[in-house]
Amino acid sequence: MRRLATAFLASLGICLLASFIIAFVAYIDGGSWLIYPLGALVVVPIPVMLVLLYFLMRRVLSDEEAGDSVGAGGQVEAAVIEAVADFFPADERAEALATLSAYGAGPSEGECTRVRLAIIHLSDGNLTRLQYFTDQAKQEYRDVLTWDREIASPGRN
Repeated sequence: MRRLATAFLASLGICLLASFIIAFVAYIDGGSWLIYPLGALVVVPIPVMLVLLYFLMRRVLSDEEAGDSVGAGGQVEAAVIEAVADFFPADERAEALATLSAYGAGPSEGECTRVRLAIIHLSDGNLTRLQYFTDQAKQEYRDVLTWDREIASPGRN
């Protein structure tokens, strides 16, 4: 969110500075023919610039709000890599990491690290189960977290 605020304030500052320059030119030389084209150059791009800024920053904002260390490139955290090494044999680890990196790309796919660890735990070292639980998490990640919690404490209901 900080990045969006910084970008917004910077663009707003540039527009305000340009507006003051135009007002100063208009004050000094009220009959100048440059006032209208300069004003259009400042005013017209502002809404377009703000809409483009929103769409460019949307993915970054969703990652910041989730509080995860997963970037737009689908990077997998060190804790997840360690868990994959614990649960999967060496020849299946790359495929397991590729499957897990599919989770976290959508806007409703939150808590990436926690969900990925739950998926690994639920899969119990089976790639087919890993794919199944990854697909389930993409539909509703809270279910996967609940199933993992239930397996971790079987005596509780």
